[in-house]
Amino acid sequence: MGIQSWFESALSPECVFCGKRITSQIFCSHCDPRLEIGDKNLCLRCGNPLTHESVQCGECRSWPWVRDLTCRSQFTLSQRSRWLIHQAKLFRSPHFYRFLMDGVSLNISEATLVPVPLHIGKLCQRGFNQSLLIARWLSRNSGLRVTENQLIKVKSTANQSGLNRRSRGKNLKGAFRWEGALDSNLIVLIDDVYTTGSTLREAARTIRRQGRVPILGWTLFRRIKPLLLA
Repeated sequence: MGIQSWFESALSPECVFCGKRITSQIFCSHCDPRLEIGDKNLCLRCGNPLTHESVQCGECRSWPWVRDLTCRSQFTLSQRSRWLIHQAKLFRSPHFYRFLMDGVSLNISEATLVPVPLHIGKLCQRGFNQSLLIARWLSRNSGLRVTENQLIKVKSTANQSGLNRRSRGKNLKGAFRWEGALDSNLIVLIDDVYTTGSTLREAARTIRRQGRVPILGWTLFRRIKPLLLA
């Protein structure tokens, strides 16, 4: 092997899951962790896939919802996508999200993108807000406006991991504040992962206090709960 061939081989990226040589991305097509959810047979409120024709999932029939809020997600949260997101946050590697967002766009003609904010302490610790990165990517692909400083997280909350839905709701109560006028016909709340929907619901409640406006809670990934697909 010549020097140039060896050098090109050494610089060639490998799939983070199987080690296969690839020319771009950080994972090969076989290991791509992004599993499309689609737009058919979903809960009208939270966007959870349903096992049969229905309008709401069992969870949304059992818990109070936020008026004017609808949630949708692009991909199912798999073990591989969960691992990538964890690595991005743990090692302060925001470029991971660029690969996860590749090819993703919003089919909306007019709206304001509002990324779910981090508390200033968490932002300083992590170094980036993943929701803002996603919102900026969607804005570049769609031309939609991003408002970065109107929804603010004023309360430092405990880590949501390991908390159930009720505990998450209590943890986030009063965590956000909206500043300035509400000037949009549609708000698209952006976050990276939908687990129980607690973050999006609390943020939506904060926005609705400023006036009634349709709100779409959009996340890149969503945790699917098979026992609640009825």
